[in-house]
Amino acid sequence: YSRGMEFDPGDGRWLAEEIDMAHAAGHIVKASILGPITLLWLGKERDGLLNRPELLPGLVDAYVHLLSLMLARGVEWIQVEEPIASLDMPDLWAGAMHAVYDALSRRSPRLLLTSYYSFPSGCFDILCQLPVSGLHVDVMRNFRLGALRCFPRDMVLSAGAVDGRHVWSCDLSATARLLDRARDMARLDDRLWVSTSCSLMHVPVDAATEAAVSMSVRPMLSFAIQKAGEVAALKIRLAHGNAGSAISHASPSRSFKPAVGFGTEDLQLTPRRKLGYADRARRQRSALGLPVLPTTTVGSFPQTPRFRQLRVLLRRGSIRLQSYMGAIRAEIEHIVRRQAELGMDVLVHGEVERGDMVEYFGESMDGFVITRHGWVQSYGSRCAKPPIIAHDVSFVRPMTLYWASYASKLTNLPMKGMVTGPTTIVCWSFARRDQSYQEVSLQVARALRLEVSLLGSSGVGIIQIDEPALREGLPLQRAMRRRYLAWAADAFGVACSGTSPCVQIHTHICYSELGDVLQTMSDMDADVVSIEAARSNMSPLALLRGFHKGVGPGVFEVHSPQPPSQEAMASRITAALGIVPPENL
Repeated sequence: YSRGMEFDPGDGRWLAEEIDMAHAAGHIVKASILGPITLLWLGKERDGLLNRPELLPGLVDAYVHLLSLMLARGVEWIQVEEPIASLDMPDLWAGAMHAVYDALSRRSPRLLLTSYYSFPSGCFDILCQLPVSGLHVDVMRNFRLGALRCFPRDMVLSAGAVDGRHVWSCDLSATARLLDRARDMARLDDRLWVSTSCSLMHVPVDAATEAAVSMSVRPMLSFAIQKAGEVAALKIRLAHGNAGSAISHASPSRSFKPAVGFGTEDLQLTPRRKLGYADRARRQRSALGLPVLPTTTVGSFPQTPRFRQLRVLLRRGSIRLQSYMGAIRAEIEHIVRRQAELGMDVLVHGEVERGDMVEYFGESMDGFVITRHGWVQSYGSRCAKPPIIAHDVSFVRPMTLYWASYASKLTNLPMKGMVTGPTTIVCWSFARRDQSYQEVSLQVARALRLEVSLLGSSGVGIIQIDEPALREGLPLQRAMRRRYLAWAADAFGVACSGTSPCVQIHTHICYSELGDVLQTMSDMDADVVSIEAARSNMSPLALLRGFHKGVGPGVFEVHSPQPPSQEAMASRITAALGIVPPENL
């Protein structure tokens, strides 16, 4: 966002067409739109703009135009989504809520102000004072029942009581009791709506399609269709009181395998790396013999349509495993050769064999369930198929050793081993609910420790343990973040604790606001931290002044369709040298 920016809502023709289609299908239309506060919060300030909220008057005018259009088309409710309300909002932003919703409520249908991903405890009192017709809140995370004592008598409360962020079935009896108490606490009567905690875009569509999942797990699963059924079942329970006794049978008993007992106390039994960074760095310089400013890539090369099709054919049994393996070997040979020809100093094998950086590891460790149709939206048009962690996680067999060793034999240059880190595996999976994320992450870390140790002992001198989800998993409430970051660093330390100090451990952190995880990057037992920098014009580097470990700033923005010029990349390297000492870059 820049100073003086204007917002044009357009003619809204697309919106009118979609509303008319919904009416034609016989639906009572509740439209949804991202709220103006959150829209501004998610942006960045450019060209002299120092305070994004100063743009709110113009943005609100554009919203009023859209809301008026919806009102004219017969829309009865508009769900205005402000997930920022679940954060610890600065006073300036929280205070802006009043003026914004005063303006929006004057010329619109009934507004359902919606927050999700956590109960908005920090600003719930403010939300209750706004001139809206209803509030939707998550009652699954960070919920305080006592907050409802002062809930307005003229507002609807939409209770997000079926968790839209995991795939486990709802305990209908316990949830109905919670909603009963909420209804009594706020004296809601018929002003209570039952809903999912958030959009169902985070879960797959239908658990009934997963016939290959074992019967020990399948009854516990609840995807989008099942969650909609749970919402309907809760409505019946609340409408008919004790008539819900039969409904309770819809909640299958949990049958997670018992825990193996690996928890925080076992960190003391699994040592961190034995030498500090300075001592390790000296040994690694001697062992690796890298030049000044060594070059590398973060690891994965494009998954071409050809290899996606080969994997489909292999699953169908249309080609033999030997043919598939031969194609992978040939592609790795090509990738290694081209990197060497281009003058790269540290090579990667391209991860051609991996359809997904998390599912690949889930397929090879015990405790994971892999679905056939469990696709969810990642971002934009991209989808992922997260594995499900249903039981204790343990090492079964080497996961990356074969291909890393094969690629290493193709060159005399250093070859990076590539492993997805424990925090990312847990954050990008559907984790079990009977254990904390910390316990599950430490189980994954212990399994990865064996993998990383095997890579190091086989002669792989550089191993990258990717943690792109480190920032993504950060709790919304700041008071909970220190504990999360501490165990994320501990899990990383467990994963690499079995390696020689001569083995250089890299990590790759992207999609992140580095300021939130800077101390954790220092606490992790990594020797080199690769960060996404080119997209932000190298601005993240300013945070790394004085950082005492190796830094690998990205100078080629791989997400951009426009390749950077040599001059642009040289300028970025020069900027990095102004902050990071050459021996650490």
